[in-house]
Amino acid sequence: MNIQMVAVLIQEGSRLVSEWLKFRPNKATASPLIAISQETSKTTNTQPVVSKATAITTGCIPCALGHFSTCSGLLPEAMRFARSDGIQSDEVINRANRCLEELNAMEREDLRPEMIIGLSDWEKEIVNQALTESRKIRHDLESFSNIAQLELVAAHTQTVRQDIGRAWFKAKLERMSPAEKEETVKKVMAKLEENNA
Repeated sequence: MNIQMVAVLIQEGSRLVSEWLKFRPNKATASPLIAISQETSKTTNTQPVVSKATAITTGCIPCALGHFSTCSGLLPEAMRFARSDGIQSDEVINRANRCLEELNAMEREDLRPEMIIGLSDWEKEIVNQALTESRKIRHDLESFSNIAQLELVAAHTQTVRQDIGRAWFKAKLERMSPAEKEETVKKVMAKLEENNA
């Protein structure tokens, strides 16, 4: 299998799994906190505190991968500028700050508790890994003072993105039915034929 085909398989598989996540029924059982909140809302005519989390099927792991991916692109660019213009270059600082913004958005928006409450145990494990690694990368970005430290952060970010992406994609594939896998392969093959035409 050539590299282009593998890349298209991964891209299309990720897209299909993301779509599936978006429209799957939420199988999480209501926790006592949710039940109390919903009961309270019936008596006070207000929205339940966690209504958004239970009403939205979450796709926060693909979103987290997007944030890590953005950082994986920003930091090598920062390295190139650091080598030519020095660590205090505006281009280095701007890219490091944009990566910090990405990680903050991921932690505070996409992976906030009400967005992950309905995830399965294996998904929560990946989310916890993403949160832990994001926090470490943020702290390293906030304290780098030389090119070698920035290079370590860039390398670590790339490794984290790959590890989380592989874990999520493999787990999703393991849980797909044979029919879903077959449909994914058909779509990928059609996309390959379309690209080669």
